[in-house]
Amino acid sequence: MTSCAVRLAALKPGQVTDDTTMSLALGASILAQGKVDALAAAQAFDAWMRAKPVDIGNTVRRNLLQFRNTGNPEAPYSDHDAGNGAAMRVLPVALATFGQAKEPCAPPAAHRPTSPITAHSPMLLRMPRVHGAGCAAWCGQERPAA
Repeated sequence: MTSCAVRLAALKPGQVTDDTTMSLALGASILAQGKVDALAAAQAFDAWMRAKPVDIGNTVRRNLLQFRNTGNPEAPYSDHDAGNGAAMRVLPVALATFGQAKEPCAPPAAHRPTSPITAHSPMLLRMPRVHGAGCAAWCGQERPAA
């Protein structure tokens, strides 16, 4: 059994994952600021970590501890960070910026500030496409070209 499967098996029925609660923290920071803001998101993620979530990956923990020590919401770049958690937190940014792009489902620049808080990696370059595909699915349009 993979470590991910072991962690998911430990969840009780109806219990949400760490990615879900991080998405809620990001959404709350967007609502409080009225915009997507890297510092507010980092502070929300830090509060989330202090609340002892059901799980937290090593990369997220390391980068949030770095934020606590430096106050800089952008983690140091690492070729080893996967950035998959950032992909799972696209929805709050997509909802907050829906309809703001000149073209339907165009990836917003707003997603960029939140991704490197928890993982600063080459995968971040793909986040706008992930956002565009999710937005397209939500609004019933064809997927944007990759």
